[in-house]
Amino acid sequence: MQPSNLCGPAFSFWQSAGRAIVLALLLPCAAFAHGSSKGDLRVDHSYASAGSTESVVYFRGMRNEGAQPDRLLGGSTTAAAAVELQRVLQQGGTKTASAVATIELPAETNIPMRHDKGEYRILLKGLKQPLKDGDRFDLDLNFEKAGALTVKVWVQALPQGAHDDHAH
Repeated sequence: MQPSNLCGPAFSFWQSAGRAIVLALLLPCAAFAHGSSKGDLRVDHSYASAGSTESVVYFRGMRNEGAQPDRLLGGSTTAAAAVELQRVLQQGGTKTASAVATIELPAETNIPMRHDKGEYRILLKGLKQPLKDGDRFDLDLNFEKAGALTVKVWVQALPQGAHDDHAH
C-alpha cells in the first residue's frame, strides 16, 4: 500500500492541496528572480533604463562560478544598432564611462553591474524604437569560453539621475 493511501482520501486531498499552495506561493517569486546561465556563468536580473536613442543595460551580478576565468567579448540585440561594453569610473563626484574591448570575469567571482554600483555596464546605441518601462527584449552576450548566452532584459524606470550623470 502506498503511503498516500494509508490515511484514505482525506490525506491525499490535503497532500495535493499543500503542493498547490506551495506552487502558488513560489511561482510569483520566479517571475522576479529572472536570470540566465550557461556552464559556469550566471547573469542575474538583467534590466535596462528607458530611453529613446540610447539605453543602459545593467545586471544585479554577472557570476563566474567556475575554476577558469572567462571574459565578455561583446553582444548584440535586435533592439539597437550597436552594443558597447563600458567601464564606469567615479571621478570627483562625476561618473565617466568609456568603451572597453572586454570585461574580465575571474574564476569564482561576482561582478556587480547595477545602476547604483558596479564598474561595468552595457550601452545600447541607436535604439530601433524607444524603450519604455515594462518593455522586454533579448540581449545576446558573447563570452570567450562559454560562448553565446541570451538574456531577457526588462526595461524599468530608474531613480532620477541614476544613469544620466555620466560623460562618454
